[in-house]
Parts: sequence; structure tokens; C-alpha cells
Amino acid sequence: PLNEYRLMNAWGEVLGSAVSFYTKELRIYNQVLYVTLTSSVLRHELFMNRKAIVQKLNQHVKAQVITDMVEITSVNKITNDSLLKFKNMLKRLK
Repeated sequence: PLNEYRLMNAWGEVLGSAVSFYTKELRIYNQVLYVTLTSSVLRHELFMNRKAIVQKLNQHVKAQVITDMVEITSVNKITNDSLLKFKNMLKRLK
């Protein structure tokens, strides 16, 4: 449980504040990280990179805490300002 807590707290540090902005909830169940996001575009981006993200998070906490990641999109109104922040975040990821 302590490493799970550390891993969830490392989410923003490992993936950055822009990803944290669109993250609504993090849960771990049976070594799977469930991520609830407010952006379907970000969900797709994280899905495409989930193996690398799982590896980076585990490396950050120096333990094999999760083996997979599942992204869930929740409905949220997206403003022009949040869309601009998201586009800038995607540029930094590349």
C-alpha cells in the first residue's frame, strides 16, 4: 500500500502538470493503475504510451507496483483555454 501511495503521488511529477490537470482520479487494483481523465485525446495519447509510462512510474518508486494501466475518459466541458494548454502539453511530450 505504501508503494501504491507513492506511485499515485508521483503521477504529476513523472508525467507533468499538464497531464495532472486532465487527471480526475487514480486508483490501483490488482496491480493495474486506473486513470480517469477529462480528455479523450489525452486518453488516446497515454494509451499509446502506457508501457513506457508504467515502466517510468515503477522506476520512480523503485518497485514493481503496477503491471498495466487503463485509461477512462469522463465527460467534461473543454474550454478554449484548456484546449490550448493541452496542445502545448502535447508539443512538450514529443
